[in-house]
Amino acid sequence: MRAVTLPGRLLMAGLRRGVAAVQEASHPALGFRALPGGAQLYVAMVIAAGAGLVAAAFPLDFPRPLMFAVLLITSCLTSAWKVNLPLALSSGSTLSMSYAANLMALLLLSPREAMIVAVAGAWTQCTFSVKQPYPLYRTVFSMAAEAVTMQATGIAYLWLGGISHPLSIITLPKAILGAIATYFVVNTGLVAGAIAFSTDRSAWRVWRDDFLWSGPSFIVAGSAGAIAAIVIERGDHWLAILMLAPIYLTYRTYHLFLGRIEDERRHNAETRKLHGEAVEALMQARRAKEDLANEKERLAVTLRSIGDGVITTDLNGTILLINSVAEALTGWTQNEAAGQPLSAVFQNFDPDTRTRYENVVERLTQNADQPRLTRASVLVARDLSERSIEEIAAPLRDAAGRTLGMVVAFRDITDTFVDAFVRRADEKFGSA
Repeated sequence: MRAVTLPGRLLMAGLRRGVAAVQEASHPALGFRALPGGAQLYVAMVIAAGAGLVAAAFPLDFPRPLMFAVLLITSCLTSAWKVNLPLALSSGSTLSMSYAANLMALLLLSPREAMIVAVAGAWTQCTFSVKQPYPLYRTVFSMAAEAVTMQATGIAYLWLGGISHPLSIITLPKAILGAIATYFVVNTGLVAGAIAFSTDRSAWRVWRDDFLWSGPSFIVAGSAGAIAAIVIERGDHWLAILMLAPIYLTYRTYHLFLGRIEDERRHNAETRKLHGEAVEALMQARRAKEDLANEKERLAVTLRSIGDGVITTDLNGTILLINSVAEALTGWTQNEAAGQPLSAVFQNFDPDTRTRYENVVERLTQNADQPRLTRASVLVARDLSERSIEEIAAPLRDAAGRTLGMVVAFRDITDTFVDAFVRRADEKFGSA
C-alpha cells in the first residue's frame, strides 16, 4: 500500500478532527448526537471511507497545475449555482452545478485530481450561501461522499474505455455517459442513505422520491462539462466558456421548478392549516352546543325538582321554560307555554283591588338597580281557577353582568291564606 503523503496526513487529521467534532454542532437539534444510532454508524462509515480514499489517493504531483487550479476554482464557483432540495432536513440540502467541473477534471486530469476538485466544491457548497449553517458532521459527510463518488466515477470511466487521448466525443460517449450515471447514482445514493437512516424510510424510496427527478440535470450539465473538456483539449479554451450557458440554464430551470414546488407546498400547508382551524372551530362549536344542551337539560331537571313554580323568559318577556309546578298552577304545559308572552300564561292580580299587575319584565331587565321584586298576588289559571300566591321576580344576568332575561318563582299560599283568614275571623268574632 502506498505510504500516506504529508498532504494526505494533514487532510486525514482534519477529517479525524471533523469526525471528533461532529457532536459539537451549532444547533443541538441538528447535532450528530440527535441522529438515530443507525444513522450515526452510517455517517461515520461514509466519513471514514472518504477519509481513507483521500489519504490513499491524494495526488503526489500535478502535471498540469494551472489547469488543476482553474478547475478547482470553477468547481467552487459553480457550487454557488445551487438549489435547495425539498427534503425534510432542518438545515436543508442543496443540488449544485459543480459536478460539471468535477467531470471536466476527470477527463482532463485524473481521478485523483478530480477527487480533490470535487471535495473542494463540496466544502464550498456546504459553507457559503446556505439558508442555515450546516452542522460540522454534515459538511464533513458531504466532502467524504464526494471523495467516494469521484473515485467510483473514475473507476467506471476507465473501465468503460475512457483512456483515449486526444479526447473525442465520438470515441468516448459510453465512458462519459457511464461516468455521469455513476456520479449521479453514487452521489445521490449516499445522501439518500443518510436520510433513510435518519427518517426510518427505505433508501430506495428516498432516492426515488427525492433524487431521481434530478437525473436530467446531471446528464445535461455533465454532458456540457464533457464537451467543454474536449474543446479545451483541442486548444479552444475560450470556446469552452460557452458550455457555461447550458449549465446555467439547467440551474435556472431547476431553480424555477423547485420554487414552484415550494410555493405549492406552502400553499398546501396553509390550506391544511386553514382546514385544521376550520375543523377545530366546528368541533368547538359542537362542543359548545353539546355543553349548552347538557346545561339546559341540567337546568330543566333542577327546575323540575324545585317545589315552587318557576318560569324563565328572555329580554322580551317570551317564555323559555316552565317547570312542572308552574304547569300545575297555571294550567299551561311546557310545550304550550314556550314562546308565549309571560302575561298570557302568568295572569296575576292584586288581591285587594283585583286589578291586573303590570308587566315587570321591562322594569327588571332594563333597571340594573332593581335586583328583584317580591309581592303577594292572585294567580288565575287557564281554567279560571284562582290561587293565592307569593311571587318573586328577578333578572337573569351572566358573569359579565349582562341581563339575559328574567326568572319568576312563585308558590301556592292559598291554604296558608285561608287559615290566616279563618284565624283572624275566629279571633274577631270570638272576642265579640
